[in-house]
Amino acid sequence: MRVRPSMALIAASVVLSGCTTGETQWPKRSTLTQQQWDRLAEISEQQFLSAEASRLSFTGGTWHLGDIPAGQTILPLLSPDGAHIAVSTGDEPSVMTRLAMPGGPVPSNTSVAIWQVLPGRGGMRVQTELEGPLLLTDSADETGFLVERPNEDGSRWIGKVDWNTGDLTWLVQGDAVAAFPSIGLDGRLAWSERKIDDSRFDLVIRFSGLHAREHQETVIPHGTGNWLLPSWSMRSNRLSAYRLTPDQLQLISLDADSPATLEQDLRSIPIMAGGRPVDALISATARHHVVGTPTPPLEEVFYYDPRQQRMMLWMPTGLNWQQPMLLADQSVACVHDDRGGFLLTLPEGLHWQDRNDKNRLMRLDLTSWIARPTSDPMRPFILMNVANDRITLQAMRPDREVPTAAAESSGAEPDTGVKLESGARPDSRARPDSGARPAG
Repeated sequence: MRVRPSMALIAASVVLSGCTTGETQWPKRSTLTQQQWDRLAEISEQQFLSAEASRLSFTGGTWHLGDIPAGQTILPLLSPDGAHIAVSTGDEPSVMTRLAMPGGPVPSNTSVAIWQVLPGRGGMRVQTELEGPLLLTDSADETGFLVERPNEDGSRWIGKVDWNTGDLTWLVQGDAVAAFPSIGLDGRLAWSERKIDDSRFDLVIRFSGLHAREHQETVIPHGTGNWLLPSWSMRSNRLSAYRLTPDQLQLISLDADSPATLEQDLRSIPIMAGGRPVDALISATARHHVVGTPTPPLEEVFYYDPRQQRMMLWMPTGLNWQQPMLLADQSVACVHDDRGGFLLTLPEGLHWQDRNDKNRLMRLDLTSWIARPTSDPMRPFILMNVANDRITLQAMRPDREVPTAAAESSGAEPDTGVKLESGARPDSRARPDSGARPAG
């Protein structure tokens, strides 16, 4: 049934319209110029990209943990769960001392302090101050962290400090110079070692765990060069180390599952022509090797390229292993975010970079924070900023759930053609457990 309006409604509409007759005059609409249309389209695109970037990139909340005294040249070292932090204290060691070079002064006033990071927003408190001389390294696991002790006779020992008690146990002692130690996934150990009267380092690999009754060790001689700053993989028993020869500085990765596998799958990339030991130290300055933190998505090595002045990512078992990935220009430190992207430290602040599109670079904070991952889901990242003999720490938690890291795809790998130097064959040896005892 069709409804017809009543006469009263029609009359009311005539009154409300002012009883006008004739054609209604509407105001003239303004027209947009092409420049205004273009600007509206640009704003719309920016809003879309901003929403898409927030969805795909890294976003997270931060809160302040505290400030503690710390040295400038040796970065603090976090326990895997982020509950403890080891910091270098006292005098700054010289570059010669850090590189364990002959004639380097013994820094008697240089040592390490352990701070406890309290739960939630409870701040921090000092837990243990160790007696020097001790040099903090970049390697740790769930039970403790590694230190070096330079001795007056020129030798150097390697020890492990318990996170909770501060007890120091010597792992490598003797009359040689043992430096740059790294802990592997199952407690195996690698370090550089030289005689007191020699300037060149061999590479020593201890395949048994830290508490084995007898240590099985292999020594790769220095040949005509130097083995410096070894570091274990976070995924496997691969080992990377810097190789300095008169011609170049290289980064080498080898399968250190056993003495028999050392020459089976060597990979090598050049860092720079020529080079000095300090260039290897600069390349590895911002790295950290902490067993127990989230496993990276692929077999990879982060390093700083002194020539290109940026962080690089090398995947020694990947199909394109000869071509390291260039990260953001002027980046000096890098870790993964919770989804495989990168958290990069640049002079302009903390940035996020897309793993699949290196041109997607976003600044997260104006402060040049150095990010460190932890195994604590409540604070999966701790941010550090070292300045004016103090370190400021913040906790950071992503706004999304941390997923399980994707497993590395397997497949046949090309032959590398990289061989150990002639005359530099690995030398296996057994060393009685004479050094793994508490420090006295």
